[in-house]
Amino acid sequence: MHPYLFPTGVNGAPSFLPGGNPTLECKTYWIDIRRALLREPVDRIGFGGYLHLVKNHPDFIEYITALGQEFRLLRSLHEDDKPYTAPVKVALLTAWGRQRAWGCRGHFNRGNFYNEVMESVSGLPIHVDFINFEDIKAQGIPGDVSVIINAGAVDDAWSGGECWADPKVIEALFEFVHKGGGFIGVGEPSALRHSTQYFQLAQMLGVDREMGLTRAFDRLDFALPKAPHFILKDIASELDFGTDASNIYILNAETSVLAARGKSPMVTTKAFGRGRSVYLSGHKYNHENVRLLHRAIFFAAQAEAQFAAYGCANVKTECAYYPRHKKLVVVNNGTTAEQTRVTLADGKGVDVRLEPYGVTMVDA
Repeated sequence: MHPYLFPTGVNGAPSFLPGGNPTLECKTYWIDIRRALLREPVDRIGFGGYLHLVKNHPDFIEYITALGQEFRLLRSLHEDDKPYTAPVKVALLTAWGRQRAWGCRGHFNRGNFYNEVMESVSGLPIHVDFINFEDIKAQGIPGDVSVIINAGAVDDAWSGGECWADPKVIEALFEFVHKGGGFIGVGEPSALRHSTQYFQLAQMLGVDREMGLTRAFDRLDFALPKAPHFILKDIASELDFGTDASNIYILNAETSVLAARGKSPMVTTKAFGRGRSVYLSGHKYNHENVRLLHRAIFFAAQAEAQFAAYGCANVKTECAYYPRHKKLVVVNNGTTAEQTRVTLADGKGVDVRLEPYGVTMVDA
């Protein structure tokens, strides 16, 4: 748990010193943890540091008391039960695979495409696994995987670096998507500097990145759709991916550009055989981008019809349904009071109002 019971936080800013707000720090950190705890349980949570630092912060003590009760409630719902999860399985492809499942480097570091994506999928109602390139070469792609996500920058272990020089990996991924699978590339997926093709999966993605070796001029024009695509239906403002890849260009008219910054596409889709690919020029963990990635996964899996079940209309809210307990848990990941409508499995809706950072439970 954060903040550590130290005078300052990991970034040197005051926590329990004058000018700090440990209660707000904890609330901000807890709502990110809570998203994941709705999907998978842990046995216990705790703080490290010097306990005497909290004595001058009665509001912190009061909040931790409530947080502890909330944690016990969520933990109890996982006893002899599992939350509803859509029949969609995502595999995150990195050089590490399961060896670093749910890990990147210590604390959540902003700006890393893979870490931002991993933080987002941790709270989604989907099955998640981790695979590496050796897994693909030795065993192929598991038959229960719906969508593969590759996110990162050229030469990093999360994107895969030199692993993309192996034609067996590329052949396996092309075959997987061509037969009906989904692929989502974020940032510089499959990037490797060893030919004029920068993205080694460019033909599948329908896009590549200009690095001074190909189409610096006379790139193909594209038109944005007049109506919001399924992936962008919940986006009410201009896309903000933080640091994203620029100078992206489409290979041909078969690539659909859904959003762009100037002439550089930010979100694209492409049919490939019986499957689908989605490209995102970046990703930043925030309410709208979590929903965008959520929708992109279901689009790539060709499971749009199953997207609505146990989903929240308000992007600042999320939920989990525990069928044995017949309990619907709805959480507010925002800093203000929010109203949301939850769609149940039968298509009916439940309206819920939540306090800032709040959680509520509904019999359903």
